[in-house]
Amino acid sequence: MDSRIVGYVNAIVPPQKFPEKFDSEIKALYVDPSAHRQGVGRKLVSAAAHRLADLGFNSMLIQTTQKNLFRAFYEKLGGQVIEGAGTITVDGCEVALVAFGWSDIRHLFTSKAFVEFE
Repeated sequence: MDSRIVGYVNAIVPPQKFPEKFDSEIKALYVDPSAHRQGVGRKLVSAAAHRLADLGFNSMLIQTTQKNLFRAFYEKLGGQVIEGAGTITVDGCEVALVAFGWSDIRHLFTSKAFVEFE
């Protein structure tokens, strides 16, 4: 078994945006390109959701740029687009954001589509 780190996830509470709708947020999710399309991202999201649920949280948000190539990943996981995510400034340029939300994070680790994180 390969023991190298191929990704990480960082979740925070409370979320920085939409705290009236969501009680947690994935702030960072990274998967090494060599591990893309192998289920690593799905397992990381599942593990984060499971841990958050164990701590008593029920819903989750993740934000990314509107032009992020991996937006479809969040949609495939059942994330609903949340309007009003706003913008961030990167190197002096305004970049539009999009937010995805899950009102019930339990399906992220109980659904057959998700494999338990080992």
